[in-house]
Amino acid sequence: MSKEALVLLCREWQKILRLRDWEIFLDIVRIWDMPPSALGHNKIDMLKKKSVIAVLDESDYSPCAA
Repeated sequence: MSKEALVLLCREWQKILRLRDWEIFLDIVRIWDMPPSALGHNKIDMLKKKSVIAVLDESDYSPCAA
């Protein structure tokens, strides 16, 4: 999935989850930038209504992953 497609998907979910007032940053990262065995990671700041979402690059998915 491209970063542009990921951003569009995120905006749709922001509407569904009523998070339009949140500032959400998205990034596609490599496996060495993620916690062990994670496919994604989210850091949130509830007071500032900010979120940083990292998604594992598809080139790092295991072909055996279910």
